[in-house]
Amino acid sequence: MYQIRKIKGVVHRQWIDAVLRYLSGTDIVHLPDLRGKLENFEGILEPYSNIDELSNRLNELLLRTSNALTKTYEVVENPGTDIKNFSLQALPSSKTEDIVNELDRKLHTLSEELESELGKLTNVSSEITKQILLTNISRIQEQLLIIKSTIQREFTLIETKSYLGKTEHTIYFEIFVPKFQVNTIIRGIKKVAESNCVLSEEDPSSSEETPRILQPIPEHIKVFEKLVLAFGYPSSGEINPSLLMAITFPLLFGIMFADVAQGVLLAAFGIIFSWIKRREMKKEHGDILNYILMSGEMLVYCGISSSFFGLLFGEAFGPSGLIHPLSLGKIGPFYLGGFEPMQEPMKMMRFALLIGVIHLSSGIVIRIINHYRTHHFKKIPVDFCWLWLLFGGLFMWSFWGGVSNIPLWFAEGLPMMLVSIILPLALIILFSSIAERSLEGIGFGLEVFTETLSHTISYSRLMALGLVHSVMNNIFLILGGVSHGNFPLTSIPIMIIGTILVMSLEGLLIFIHTLRLHWVEWFSKFYTGRGVPFKPLKL
Repeated sequence: MYQIRKIKGVVHRQWIDAVLRYLSGTDIVHLPDLRGKLENFEGILEPYSNIDELSNRLNELLLRTSNALTKTYEVVENPGTDIKNFSLQALPSSKTEDIVNELDRKLHTLSEELESELGKLTNVSSEITKQILLTNISRIQEQLLIIKSTIQREFTLIETKSYLGKTEHTIYFEIFVPKFQVNTIIRGIKKVAESNCVLSEEDPSSSEETPRILQPIPEHIKVFEKLVLAFGYPSSGEINPSLLMAITFPLLFGIMFADVAQGVLLAAFGIIFSWIKRREMKKEHGDILNYILMSGEMLVYCGISSSFFGLLFGEAFGPSGLIHPLSLGKIGPFYLGGFEPMQEPMKMMRFALLIGVIHLSSGIVIRIINHYRTHHFKKIPVDFCWLWLLFGGLFMWSFWGGVSNIPLWFAEGLPMMLVSIILPLALIILFSSIAERSLEGIGFGLEVFTETLSHTISYSRLMALGLVHSVMNNIFLILGGVSHGNFPLTSIPIMIIGTILVMSLEGLLIFIHTLRLHWVEWFSKFYTGRGVPFKPLKL
C-alpha cells in the first residue's frame, strides 16, 4: 500500500487559481471537500464564496458558444475531435476572472467572423470559393469547441474552489499526496504562488478518511477485485481482500457446484470468454456482454474448483456412477471427500460447517492484522477469544451433536461447554469492556455470540445447494435412463438440455450465494468498505 501524507496550505487568494491548476497538472494530488470540516474552524474560516457572478458569466458564454456551434453544424459536420486536452493560446493569466474576460472577447470575434462567413456562403456560386468558406467555418468551429471545453474546465475549477475555506485575504486547503512526491508538490506550490503561501505536512490522523491507492493486482484476478469494490472501497487501515477472495470464492463455489464434467465445461467457457475479451479488447460491447466476458478468468478458476470437488464427491454430470468419490482423509468426525453427498448428507453437513469455520476464522485473523496496523491493540485479545469461541463451538457440536442433543451439552458436556463457549464469551465481554465501555462490552459480547452462531449455520448452504445441484442432475439422469455410468444414446439430448439448464440456473444461484457468504458472513469480520479512493484532482 502506498503511504499517503497530508499537506495543509494557506495561500493568498489571488494565487489560488494558479495553485489548483498546477495541482491538477501533477495528476498525483487528492483534494478533499472541506465544507464538512469548516465548523471546526468556526470564527476563523468560512466557505469559499464569491463565485455566483463568475458562474453566471460562464453560463452566458456557454449558451452563446452552443448557439454558434449549432450554426456551424448546419453547414459543417461535427468533426468529433477530442478537444479536452486542447486549450486556448496566450491566455492572460491563470485567474478565472481574466480567462472569462478573454473568452468573452474571443467568442465575440469568432461570432462576428462566423456570421460573415455564413453570409458569404449563401451568395457564393463558385465551388472553389464555397470550399474555402467551409474550411474557414470548420476552423471557427474548432475554435468554438476549444472555447466550450475551456468554459467547462473553468466550471470545474469554480466547483473545486467551493471545497476550500477562506479568510479575508487567504485560502485554506488540504491535499493528500503519495509520500515520495511530497517535496516535489511543496516546491511546485511555492513556485506557482511565488512563495505567497504557508505549507506544512503531516501523517493523516486515524480518525479522518484518508484516501487510498490500491496496489495493482494481476489482470487475471481483476474480476475478484471488482466484486470487492462493488461492496465498498477498502479504508486505509484495512487489508484489501481481493487476492484472498480469488482463492476462497472459487473454493466455496466449487463445493456447491461439485461436478467433474460440468466443471471442465465451465472452465472451457471461461477460456473462450477470456480469449474473446483479449481479442476484442478495444471494441465496444453492451453491458451484459461486457460482464460475461469479464467473468472469463473467474469461470476458469470456479470450473477447476468444481472439478476438484466433483472428484471428492464422485460426481460427473451428477451422481452418474462414472467415477467413485476420492477421499483426502479424515479430521476427527470430518470427512474430506470420499462420500456422495446425496447418500450421506450428514457427512456433507459436517464438511460444510468445517469449511465455514475455517473461512470465518480467516476473516477474524485478518481482523487481528487490521487492529495491529491501526494500533487498536486493546481489541486484539477480543479477536483471539472470538477464534476460541468459534472453534470451541465447532468442537462442542462435533463431539456432542447438534440441536437434538442440546440437553447433553448441559449435562455430561457442561465442563467442556464452560471451557469451549462460556469462558471465551466471558473474556470477550471483559476485554471489550476494557477496550470500550462496560455496557458496550456486554452488547458486543452478545452480538459476537449470535453472529458466530448464525453465520456458522449460514454455511450449511454449502451442503443445501450442493445437494440441490446433485438432485437436479439426478433428475435428468433418471429421465435419460442413465444408470451405473452407462449413458444410452437416447439419453444424450436429455443430458445436453439438463446440463445447459443446470449450469445456467444453478450456476447463477450458486454464484449469488457464494458472493453472499463473502459479503455478509466473511466481510463482517474485518471489512467495512467505507474507504475513500484516491482521486487525483483533474480540471
